[in-house]
Amino acid sequence: PSLDISFAGDLSSRVALRTFTQPSTCAGSYFARGGAMASEAFSRLLLALLSNRNDERRQAEHTLEQHLRSDPAMVVKELAQTLRQRGHSAEAITCRMQAAVLLRIVLDRSFGGLTARIRGAPSIQLPAEMRPHLKVLLLDSWASEPERVVQRKVAHTIAKLANQVVTDGESWPELLQALSALPSAPGPAEAVAGLDLVERLAEFAPDCLSANAEALLEIVGNFLWPQNPGGLRLAAVKAATAIITEVEGGHEGVYAKLLPGVMCSLEGALNQEDEATANDVLEALTKIAHEKPKVLREAVESLSHAMLLIVRREALEESTRILALEFMCTFCEGSALAVRNCGWLTEALLPLLLDFLCSVDDEDDWATQPEQSIGMASESEAVGSSQLSSMQNVEAEDELCDAAALALDRLSRCLGAKEVIRVAKPVFEEFLQRDCWRSRRAGIISLSLLGEPCKEHLEPCLYRLLPLVASHCEHPHPRVRYAAVHALARMTVDYGSKTPTIQERFGDVIFPAVAKQLTLANAEVPRLQSLAAAALINICSPRQCPVDVLRPHAQEILELLWCLLHDQCGPVETPIWVKHHCITAVGCVASCLGSEFEHFYNCFTPLLKELLQLSPPVGGARMDRVFHMQLLHGKACEAFGLICEAVGRNVAGQDADDALTILHPMLHRMRRRMMSAEAEQGGLFDEQHDSYILTSVARLGKVLGSDFN
Repeated sequence: PSLDISFAGDLSSRVALRTFTQPSTCAGSYFARGGAMASEAFSRLLLALLSNRNDERRQAEHTLEQHLRSDPAMVVKELAQTLRQRGHSAEAITCRMQAAVLLRIVLDRSFGGLTARIRGAPSIQLPAEMRPHLKVLLLDSWASEPERVVQRKVAHTIAKLANQVVTDGESWPELLQALSALPSAPGPAEAVAGLDLVERLAEFAPDCLSANAEALLEIVGNFLWPQNPGGLRLAAVKAATAIITEVEGGHEGVYAKLLPGVMCSLEGALNQEDEATANDVLEALTKIAHEKPKVLREAVESLSHAMLLIVRREALEESTRILALEFMCTFCEGSALAVRNCGWLTEALLPLLLDFLCSVDDEDDWATQPEQSIGMASESEAVGSSQLSSMQNVEAEDELCDAAALALDRLSRCLGAKEVIRVAKPVFEEFLQRDCWRSRRAGIISLSLLGEPCKEHLEPCLYRLLPLVASHCEHPHPRVRYAAVHALARMTVDYGSKTPTIQERFGDVIFPAVAKQLTLANAEVPRLQSLAAAALINICSPRQCPVDVLRPHAQEILELLWCLLHDQCGPVETPIWVKHHCITAVGCVASCLGSEFEHFYNCFTPLLKELLQLSPPVGGARMDRVFHMQLLHGKACEAFGLICEAVGRNVAGQDADDALTILHPMLHRMRRRMMSAEAEQGGLFDEQHDSYILTSVARLGKVLGSDFN
């Protein structure tokens, strides 16, 4: 179909449909070289801007900026002439690519664009008569450029200029005529270039396409069918996606007609084992599902069947299956009602996710590897914080398992708890009865993930589900015990807001199950011991765990923590990353017991005071050791402050004063570091360490009261 270019005005059509034939020479005389820089010198300047040597690159940037401020028109002419060159050497291609990028930046500065304002670059003025010549030059350069990577850069620059042309109320009829010539492109390469230009215009100059969006979609749709090469079909998919998501207008119905062609492109890529192209198509569909879900709702049945086939196909790369799963989640979030009306989809997808949770390897070194994040709250926040981190996984696993865990959480929130529990509850209960440890672990994880979004439907079943989860703390496989401990900690948060709290109702089940993971029996699984200590931080929240509930279990828990901190819980020394959580767990137990912790005060105070005097390693020490030692010192400061605050001034007054004497020089060093360049070198380590010290000093000052001075 023809494009509507009736608004084109009187500007001379010097390019017309020449786009796919020969470049025009009409702009050559205007952009003839001249001025301060010769051809070779300017090429050297462009290459110097990409130099790995900082001094050379900064000098080139300074030189270019000087020329831009003194004679911007000359710089544009040099860039234009560079674009017109057709050398095939690596340096020539790099120069043209850099020229296209710089020309876009110069145009942005001349238009006062957002990028220029963010960078704080001063605006520049270009002659008004230069714009018509730039239009011709850019289209000619784009049409005749043999290197696609450079061609895409030129297309981006065209889009920048086109956006300003529309903003200024001008026209660019040659550009639209070039787009209308897409069906007559002499070969796939030229057609791909045209589709790339459509994509760039839709992204960066959508207003210039708004009047012709439907016609362009129909043109693009002609390239989606199997007789075309895969690269051409992918370019068509991307162009259509850009139009539908970026260009305003009621053209969604046209895209719905193109959807079979898009799915045909996806099928063709998968059948040819071209998963890179398939991934790009899936990403395009996911973008539409996120931004224009209404376009896809009529095809919910066919899309769901196709995506489930991809997700289930084990021969495909995990990345491809995960992208299909991501599309399903995004589509469900934007079209929840349509998915619920398609009842079979929920019943097919949710059990599949639980199967994926079983896809874990039984690694030999799993038990001794520290977890990057075990899903617990930051202990440096409020004491006994009941906030769990946003990480949906119990532990870092393979990508498919992680994606399934995240998908289960997302679907439970968007499809509604009632629908999800109807399907998922029988499945995870059945998993918990299987003999396979992977299935047991998957069932526990799913129950943990569904706790918060579906708590209204699961809470009446807690009297049966929580003891069932706690019983898995006795399972012979440590991965199952790990999942069970994590689930118990999550449950105390997800169901802890009501009275009586979950600790009050099930404390006699929770505390023994978690405490058992700290014993000598798990000495060879320090990863599990670390999680158990971190779980106690959340379970022993003063807001949710009354002292009467904790008192019967405090002796056992504190004895186990003491043994871990003193390396008496196994034949080898307790790893430092386990001690991090043990120290904070002691502080949280003390905060929960209050003055009753006085009976255990003398057991822990000597060790903590010794750790307060710890000097973090310096010099040639490894960065991870510096981090762990700083964190251990920070945790000791935090726990000591919590303990002193719990037992009060009469018991801890002298020790609090001694601790402040130890921390006082650290406060001075902290102040000096914050006022010097050293603050930048320490980074996040120092900031986190400082926060522990400051919080501890505040608590110790509160304990001392008037003696703080």
